[in-house]
Amino acid sequence: MTNDAQAIDPTIRVVSDELIRELGELLSLEELKRSTPVDDPAFPQLARDVEEAARSLLAKAATQTSLAEDAHEASVDSGASTTIEDLSPDLPPTEILTMWRDADRERASVERGTARWLELSARVESLRRAYQRAYDRTR
Repeated sequence: MTNDAQAIDPTIRVVSDELIRELGELLSLEELKRSTPVDDPAFPQLARDVEEAARSLLAKAATQTSLAEDAHEASVDSGASTTIEDLSPDLPPTEILTMWRDADRERASVERGTARWLELSARVESLRRAYQRAYDRTR
């Protein structure tokens, strides 16, 4: 990693961490569904839960693609060379809050329900969760 890695938006690390966490949750839900008898009253709800988790993952993946394109461009422009893993996962709550507010403001400026709005909604939710974890760490 070069010293210019600050040119890379650390939000990509936040979203990547969320994506990995949610992948684990989806896997657990799917394993639970697979081991639940199909005549169990909980079975249809488990299927809906798996579908909802998959939709959330898809939105996060779209957000990560957008962030990856931005990170690549910033890396090429600045000469920074880093990986997502090298970006700090422990951003201060104030920095996460700023990113959260910026994403929320941008979301408010785009048409509701569009692909960009959905991407920004996933980013806002990821940053909200990251803020909560960072806040809890400081307590």
